[in-house]
Amino acid sequence: MASPKSTPGLASDAGDLLLVAAGDSAALTRLVTRWGQPVYAFFERTRDPSAATEAALATFERLVADSPRYAPEVPFTSFLWGIAVKIVQDGKNGDVLEIPAHKLAESAAARTALLRSAIAALTPPERAAFLLTRVARLPVAAAAEALGLQENDVRRRLVRALDSLRTSLVPLLENPAVPAAEGEPEDGPTGAIS
Repeated sequence: MASPKSTPGLASDAGDLLLVAAGDSAALTRLVTRWGQPVYAFFERTRDPSAATEAALATFERLVADSPRYAPEVPFTSFLWGIAVKIVQDGKNGDVLEIPAHKLAESAAARTALLRSAIAALTPPERAAFLLTRVARLPVAAAAEALGLQENDVRRRLVRALDSLRTSLVPLLENPAVPAAEGEPEDGPTGAIS
């Protein structure tokens, strides 16, 4: 989900970004084709679909604007996710929704809304660490590079994020009758955050 699987694709990402900096629109199309869904999924965890689409578009707009400053020795994924993280960190914290247990049991949309609101309620540094490691599925070292931090700092932020999410998602964790929401693992919403 986080990145194309092949190493040649990763090498071509850096090459395509250099071409974008030179004004090649076909290279931008290739990057959006390869990375559009992972970037959208990154934002969709904290926003409704239209807002996630806007944030993904903003990421690619910044990617184009920042492409002349791209240094090929920097991994493309660090450059891309670094831009996405800035958009996440610019976002405001939300509040965790209070949804009655019977609504959670009846509605996948209610479960999804609770999960999104819990992630959106994390502090921006915790949210960034969580999204990079759990949604974008970057290793801690790559997340640290994208955030410009030491690995231990990312781990601390991730631990705080997971603790906060466990607290915020108690209604889902304590209600065994609640089935997995759409797009969630069958072991429940915590499968994605544990």
